[in-house]
Amino acid sequence: MFGGFAPPTFSKEEIKHHEAEAMFTVQSFLATAVALYFGMPTSRLEFDRS
Repeated sequence: MFGGFAPPTFSKEEIKHHEAEAMFTVQSFLATAVALYFGMPTSRLEFDRS
């Protein structure tokens, strides 16, 4: 039924590269989430409600 399809094989260097890229993506996401979380209260204080 699914004959003839083989999943791609990656070399050790390609696997390390993809792992590093994935780790960078996760770290960037977390850093952005933290920056936005802690940045929100200061932006609310600067908002003039008059």
